[in-house]
Formats: sequence, C-alpha cells, structure tokens
Amino acid sequence: MIFFVVAISAALAAAAIVEYRIHITRIRAIPVRILVNGTRGKSTVSRLVAAGLTAGGLRTYAKTTGSAARLILPDLREVSIRRRGSAHRRASIMEHRWFVREAHKNGAQALVAECMAIQPETIRTLETRLAHSTIGVITNVRLDHMDTMGTELTSVAEALAESVPVKGRLFVGTEGMGEAVKEVFARKAARRGAELHFVNYDGETQSLCGQFSYPVFAQNLALALAVCGACGVSREVALRGMKDAPPDPGVKPSLRFAWQGMAVRVVNAFAANDAQSTLAMWQAACGDSSRPDSPADVQDREARGGSDRPDNRADGGAGGRKSFRALVFNHREDRAWRALQLGEIAAGMSADAILAYGMGQRLARRAVRDYYRRNGLQNGSRPGAVPFPVVRSMRDADVGAILETIRSIEGFNAASEPARIEILCAGNIKGPGLALTDSFAAMLPQETEKAFQGRA
Repeated sequence: MIFFVVAISAALAAAAIVEYRIHITRIRAIPVRILVNGTRGKSTVSRLVAAGLTAGGLRTYAKTTGSAARLILPDLREVSIRRRGSAHRRASIMEHRWFVREAHKNGAQALVAECMAIQPETIRTLETRLAHSTIGVITNVRLDHMDTMGTELTSVAEALAESVPVKGRLFVGTEGMGEAVKEVFARKAARRGAELHFVNYDGETQSLCGQFSYPVFAQNLALALAVCGACGVSREVALRGMKDAPPDPGVKPSLRFAWQGMAVRVVNAFAANDAQSTLAMWQAACGDSSRPDSPADVQDREARGGSDRPDNRADGGAGGRKSFRALVFNHREDRAWRALQLGEIAAGMSADAILAYGMGQRLARRAVRDYYRRNGLQNGSRPGAVPFPVVRSMRDADVGAILETIRSIEGFNAASEPARIEILCAGNIKGPGLALTDSFAAMLPQETEKAFQGRA
C-alpha cells in the first residue's frame, strides 16, 4: 500500500514537472509578455496597451480581471471568461497557464495580462513561475487591500514590486508618488536586473484624454503609450488603436438624464477601489467647482460661516437651481476595510446623503462620524459647522429606488425649482454595483441636453 502511494505521488510530481516545462516552452515562444499591476487602472492600461500593440501589427492576446474577466482577441473581440466547477469558482493565478496555452496555440506575438493577485507571495509566484514577463507595469500605488498589502504606501509598493520582471523592463506611473515609494521600485528593479522607467504625463497627453469616448486618466494613457513605444509601436499608431478600443465594463462615462423634472448626473466610480481614485473621477466629471475638499478647506469655510449643504449650494448659472449630492456606496464583506473610506469620500464630495448597500446604517454612520470628527469637519452644533450626511441603508439595486429614497430624505426640497441631483457611485463593482451600473445605463439620456443646458 505504501509503495502504491509513493508510486502515485511520484507519477503526479513527474507529470507536474513535464506540464511546467511545456508551459515554459510555450511562454518563451511569445516574445512580448506584459504584466500590468498597480492599485488602480490595471484593466484600462491592459486594454490600451493591447489595442496599441494590435494597431502596430503585433498579434496580441490580452486578459483582464477587473469588473468582468475578459479575454481580448487579436481582432479586439472579447470573450467572457467563465469559471466553472468547484475548483474555479474563485479567480486563480493558475488560469494564466490556460491563457498562455490559448495564446500560443493561436500564434500570439504579444501577451498582456492584468495581475490578478493581491498577496505578495502570490504576486511573486505569478510573475516568477507563470508570467515570466518581459515588461512590467505599475500603474500607481495607493492604499487598498490593506489586510494583505499593509497600511503604508511603502508596504503596498513592496507588495506590488513582486511583479517586477527579471532582467526585463519596468514602467512605473509616478503621479503623486513620493521618493520613498520610488526607492522601493528602484531597489527591487536593481535586485532583479530590470531596466526601470518612471513615467509621468505632460499637457499634451492630458489633452489627448478628451478624445476618448470614456474617462481616461492621463497617467494611464502615458504609461500605455510608453509601453507601446518600447515594443516598437509609434505614438501615433498606438494612439489610433487605443481610441477605437472599447472600455472595461466597469468604466462608464458620467450619465446625465432627466427624472420627474429634475436633472440627474451619475458618476460611476464603482470600479475605483480607493478613495483617491474615486474622488479623482468625481472631480473629472464635475469640474473644478466640485474639487474634493480637504479638511483644511472645510475648516476654512466654517471659519467664514459658509456651508456646502443643499440649502446654501447653488447650481451656478441655472437660475439659482440647487443641487443635492448623494454618495451610493456598495460594501462587500470580503473587502471590509473599504468601509473606512466612506467618510473620506463623503467629505471629499460634500455629500448630503449616503445610500449604503451591504452594510447597516449604524456602521455607515459610525464610519462617517469618526472621519468627520477626527479631521475636525464637525464641531457639535456650532454655527457654520458641516452637518453629517443623512445615512440610509439600501436593498433594491436600481435607479428608481435610489432616486425615490433621495426624494424622501428630509431636507431635499424640489418644490419651487427642480433640483439637480448628483450621485457618486463608489465602493465595489461586484453584486449590487454591477446591477446598479446596468440600471443607470438603461436610463435613456432623453431630454439630456435640455435638462442640463447652461450647466457644466
């Protein structure tokens, strides 16, 4: 019996070794192998790079694992990745072997893969055992997955740096990045013999973002263009291909529509996993007048006796019409730490109300109150203090339920002049996030121009 067990174990080990060697043979036959990592923007950068390389004549296969897992074919058609069976209910880095097998079988010249690992040791395994990338990309370093990556930016950078390619090239987006974080990547690149390139964007790249049909951040575009350039594709050719590529399912432009005589704007930031990215999307959609407030901004406004509550905030230029701002937050139990972002996002957008999915009103209210008090945004009943947003717990994930709930909130007044409702969707894209995305997208933009005429 013991001999039988040993024989079976030896056979399985030999089979695993043979399978791994076949994988290595396949992956080395593909000259360009790109692994995209970072806190935010991985799916978008992966798509932009794949589109740019395809436009440059490289037969490219790409895989994204963001809002919805997709296999992107050389003709830019997309195939949904379905994970079946008990062993595949959750995403696994081992599916990279399948990705390489399919790409090799179909004569791929380039691979672009979004890093699907979040634990440092898993990222290391994906890069050094499965991906063997020739080019690594780090989009940015922000606080997220704090249970596995740590609570400091340097610890997040250490985790992301596990995807630095051995003797390859590394492109790092430097927007908002401090020297301590840069040093982490410089040290890891030197250790693995990688050629390091820090990438930032200029005014020209910023202006190019407006030519896309969906929101594109200048840092992401700059990274994608730099990677395509390193692969021999000119900026002009790559850019032409990128403009024709569809966005990730989680990337939707801000929507505007009319509802019961009121103009509604929805900024869908469900796919942004951190507060900084979420507020950047809000700012980009709402313009400079909606610049996220820092605690110092709010304290200064309080000192002058001002307020951003709905009874004081006019809609600038539309006959004095007022706006009401609501934060729709989708919470997931397996991403519990993101609830800590609730107060920061609410304060940054000057939210009048918070509608929370997946968490009770008490937990949401506590998270917001703790942040407001910790940052001096509220001081009892002192005149001029910023009141806490109204908090409601939601179950029905559709646009009608959200708008009816907003209208029922005490303080929301649209009796004399139709109010503009501004909604920021944040937290997580899964579950209610996808349902709400579909629900908002189903709202036809009828009367949009009329509803928003004269307002930015």
